[in-house]
Amino acid sequence: MKNKLFKIPIDETDSQGFVDIVNVISTSISKREELNEVSITKIKNWFDHKWLNYSGKAVVPFESGGLLPVNESLEPKWKSKITAPPFNPNRILWRRNYFISGQINGKFLNRLHRNQTSEWNLQNRMADKSDMGLYIWYSSNSKINKRGGLMIYRTGFGKITTWYASFEKRNNWKLMQTKGIEIGKLKGMLK
Repeated sequence: MKNKLFKIPIDETDSQGFVDIVNVISTSISKREELNEVSITKIKNWFDHKWLNYSGKAVVPFESGGLLPVNESLEPKWKSKITAPPFNPNRILWRRNYFISGQINGKFLNRLHRNQTSEWNLQNRMADKSDMGLYIWYSSNSKINKRGGLMIYRTGFGKITTWYASFEKRNNWKLMQTKGIEIGKLKGMLK
């Protein structure tokens, strides 16, 4: 698997060009990184960089000062202990898992995206799932939307690295925005 080319299944909503980009980047990372497992998840529709390291919402004190006594509010959280992005399970079109070492890690197989409260999402830590894993999320409907989102979480050696990239189709697919990775480094993966 270390030198295996990923072949993500394509359907009528996908742009072949965008899926090719996801395949090339996935393969590039798997060739140069020491990995035990790889997870690829297809998300319904485009998503932006705000999902990177997003953990969910927490209840916080809030004083409205209005007629209705509201004393709590929901506030978005980006935690230092990286959690699985809390995509609603109805946005998960599919997830594929690949085991490189030949040993199956039960924690890695656990569902990343469940119907659960934000409080539980805030505890859905990536470090608890894999010591040497690669998690890939990419957007569907790239043919119609003419844009695609790609998010990578890499667990290994006691740390987690994460990044996001956005692509748009003009005449060809172009890298438009990155967060957490230098554009030059990502372009190097695409060569």
